[in-house]
Amino acid sequence: MTAGYRVRWFEEGDIDRYLSGLNEELYDSYDLRRFEWKFLENPSSLGFVSVVVVEDESTGEPVGFNGFVPFEVASGGGRFLAVQGCDGFVYPDHQRRGLFTRTLEFMEAKLSGMGPEVLVSFNFPGSATAARKVGSVAVCEIDRWSFVLDDLVKAGGGSGKEVELHAFAVEDVFQIYRKWVKEDTRLHIRRSIDYLRWRFLRNPLREYAFYRISEGGSMKGYLACGREEDEGSVVIGVDDYVLLDGNPNTLKGAVVELARKSEPVDRLELLTIRGGGLDRALGGLELKPEPRFTMIMKGIQGVETHGERLFRGDTDVSSAMNWHVTYSDIF
Repeated sequence: MTAGYRVRWFEEGDIDRYLSGLNEELYDSYDLRRFEWKFLENPSSLGFVSVVVVEDESTGEPVGFNGFVPFEVASGGGRFLAVQGCDGFVYPDHQRRGLFTRTLEFMEAKLSGMGPEVLVSFNFPGSATAARKVGSVAVCEIDRWSFVLDDLVKAGGGSGKEVELHAFAVEDVFQIYRKWVKEDTRLHIRRSIDYLRWRFLRNPLREYAFYRISEGGSMKGYLACGREEDEGSVVIGVDDYVLLDGNPNTLKGAVVELARKSEPVDRLELLTIRGGGLDRALGGLELKPEPRFTMIMKGIQGVETHGERLFRGDTDVSSAMNWHVTYSDIF
């Protein structure tokens, strides 16, 4: 039963309740800076804080929140707006009443006609129940590879890939992206220079370094690598990349080279679409990933549902084969 609750957009006075709830239910240290970066500084902002709030009418207290971060999707020269669900929870005393489903219904009703065409979410395995109830479809499973650097270097020693990494600036990343997008027509988050600066340079969670990937003197793509401390361990994440030749073995070689040249760290991590080319290439290292996310999607406007698939024109936007996804795409 959902009587006795009011659903609305986020208001300025909700911030303390939201941050305290995020730290109680989802995170260890979600602060105001992180909120401002994600919901206020985003270059694709809708002009307001796109967080849905569920309020208990008997007390006037917010008891649930669900965030929707807007972003641009690009493909083959075209683009459209989407939102990604994140940072959502319902307080335990108010769970199992359909409130999370109501946040999704409210978002869809309010954003229809405002620009966003699809909702994309990356849910932990087994946690997509509410989204599936309102018509979301599964796109793919995403695995996390976590390498101890010495083990990675040893496992990759026979790869035969002579790959070099050279540090450079985010503006250089943008130039390589511009080359890549002319050849690769897969759906992806559009990496404008404003987006790159927001996503990496102003990111309050990780410090980033950028590398040009070269092989045999030829430029092959880039890596964006984030560094953070996690429970006393130092982690480097391969958070973003593009490959101009589309060869996943090039990235495999780049990851091994990154492990060779990194200053002492405890782990190196990256995400792959299960069954994709990079996933298969890394499988040759005889190291095993762990399930991390299920990518799900729901149409808001301008897309058609055919069974378990979503189409935007002739493009199946719910097919994993049509997407380029990296860790930096997950908000």
